[in-house]
Amino acid sequence: MPQGWEATDMGGKGDTVPEARRSQAERTASMRARLIDAAVDCLNRLGYSATTLSTIAEAAGVSRGGMLHQFPSKVDLMLAVVAYASGADERSHQPPALNDDDDKLAYFMSRTETTWTVLIQEPAMAKLEIMMAARSDKVLAAKLPDMFNSIEQNRRLRMWELAQEIGIEDRDAIEAMVGL
Repeated sequence: MPQGWEATDMGGKGDTVPEARRSQAERTASMRARLIDAAVDCLNRLGYSATTLSTIAEAAGVSRGGMLHQFPSKVDLMLAVVAYASGADERSHQPPALNDDDDKLAYFMSRTETTWTVLIQEPAMAKLEIMMAARSDKVLAAKLPDMFNSIEQNRRLRMWELAQEIGIEDRDAIEAMVGL
């Protein structure tokens, strides 16, 4: 049987059909997710300076070479953690569809509460650890501002669109609230 194929019993009759092997894209996505999860865990347990590529590879259960294939440097992996953490923020901020019976202002204000809830989750704490590390890591410091500016622009735009959807038209007030 080819490597990567597993036999599946067809109805208990002893007939087997191989399960399809995951695509390269699926394997890559899975490896990257394991490495990012391990990096988040290491950052929260050990801090930035003690989080090395070796400790992350070990925590993820992958070879250092396999990790370096996905993330050639610590900074590359840390940027992926920031993107993941920001994506987690985005996913938690996806409001359900509003209907005419909803209290639209309460709905909008609940987004602020959701933001605080997200900020105490492990990915957000890892993102904060990376932000603090940028004070002394010049390569990281050079790459973070563009990433954060893009993330912040998208967040502000989404909140403004939500505000307009519920009838709030004071953009300055929304900018002030989002900027907190």
